[in-house]
Parts: sequence; structure tokens; C-alpha cells
Amino acid sequence: MKIAVTGASGLVGGQVVRAALADGHEVTAIVRSTGSAQLRGLDIRQVRVGLMDGRRMGKALQGVEGLVHWR
Repeated sequence: MKIAVTGASGLVGGQVVRAALADGHEVTAIVRSTGSAQLRGLDIRQVRVGLMDGRRMGKALQGVEGLVHWR
């Protein structure tokens, strides 16, 4: 399943990303800035976008089947 995780570069969000990958999901990490040490080396797609930017967020979520929102 293709899922997106907001707050993915944080401690909890990063653990959600790792758990999703371990379960075989394809992950899109929604982050405020790319290059987080928390996500380094993971086979994920990172998208830098603010949660309030509806147009860019919509584009980032294209093709995503599930969303985990962590603030």
C-alpha cells in the first residue's frame, strides 16, 4: 500500500515510517525540510511541503492510498 506520513522527520513520525517500511508499504514522507537524519538511508520519497499549502499537499498525496497524520 502507498502511504504518506506527516511529521515523518520527527521521532514518532520516523518510527511510523520505519514500521510501514517493515510491513512492506511504499512511503511518502511529508516533511518541513529534507535531509533529516531520522530518514537518512531509507527507501522513501520525501516531499517538502507545509500542511497548509493545499495545492502542493494535494500534489504530494497523488496516488497515496493511506495517510498517517502526526503533528
